[in-house]
Amino acid sequence: MRVDLVTGAVPPKYTLEIARRFPPGVECRLLPSKGYADSLLGLAYRWIDHPAKVRTHRRPGSVLHLDSLTLGYLFAWSVPSPKVLTCLDIVPLLREFDDPSYRLPNGTVQSLEARLLVRGLHRADRLIAISEHVRGDLVRLGCQKSRVDVVRMGVDLQRYTVRDRSDCAAVRARYGIPNGKRLVLFVGTEHPRKNLPTLFRAFERLRNREDTILVKVGAPRMPQRMQLRDLASSLGLRERILFLDHVDEEELPHLYGTADVVVLPSLYEGFGLPPLEAMACGTPVAVSRETSLPEVVGDGGLYFDARDDASIADALSRILDDPSLRAEMIARGTARAAQFPWKHTVAGLVKTYEKVLEEAG
Repeated sequence: MRVDLVTGAVPPKYTLEIARRFPPGVECRLLPSKGYADSLLGLAYRWIDHPAKVRTHRRPGSVLHLDSLTLGYLFAWSVPSPKVLTCLDIVPLLREFDDPSYRLPNGTVQSLEARLLVRGLHRADRLIAISEHVRGDLVRLGCQKSRVDVVRMGVDLQRYTVRDRSDCAAVRARYGIPNGKRLVLFVGTEHPRKNLPTLFRAFERLRNREDTILVKVGAPRMPQRMQLRDLASSLGLRERILFLDHVDEEELPHLYGTADVVVLPSLYEGFGLPPLEAMACGTPVAVSRETSLPEVVGDGGLYFDARDDASIADALSRILDDPSLRAEMIARGTARAAQFPWKHTVAGLVKTYEKVLEEAG
């Protein structure tokens, strides 16, 4: 079985994890796209040059698998079967999370792009949703439920595991995180759906906890980073919030391991890897009740109302203050994370490939 897996210029963790785990009977090859800007030239590449290059490089008879809805324009044109598209989320189609810094400021172009992505969804032979919530989103967009396979993401249970505290302390020092401080950790982007301003306001409610700091891990985006720094200053938190633009993948488990709680206040998640990784590392997690997060975290985390900073602050305080609750959450969290090995993801993908090959004859 041949699989040509089309991905971005920087493949996401999902793609890298599955590509190296396929069994010998699956010959998987990555077809990365060029890095393109949100400009008219970038649009010309996406809508004209990129589809032509994919047609040229695709191997005869291979399953053409797009690893993201953002590549759905490749299926908007006539593309031979078999073809599969993984939908990590439908954020590009959600106007409530629209943000000029992430999109072209041309409403007509945005509308056309959205139509091409939706057309690509409908022209794929099969769709892969990484959660039941995403499958529900796709059905609401008019996709046939029978064409959507739920194949959840996973966690590397050899890499993300409970670590020795002394090893974690060494990584903590390497990134300039003060010793003796309790650590609330957020890992993710600065996209508006991540709801970081509400998290900052919730953290301000913990103003009497001078021994506690908030560490935000993830690459900066403009103008979000400047807005977040300004907000931290206005709340009097400039010295208690640390921004780490990049943490090496090998060291991220140690950072989870040194945290007292990992928090994810998102308004929308297609899946939510950070809490799953944190639970595998034996760290309590506090997450919002929104979209797919309850489906992923299950009984392994503590939930709050993402739109209520008091609710977020209360959840963080409970975890920080109650040793028995922490111990219970650690036990439940590690058990929950153990249900999501990447091998289950790969097995689900292979089943989808077999279906689409059979359907294509």
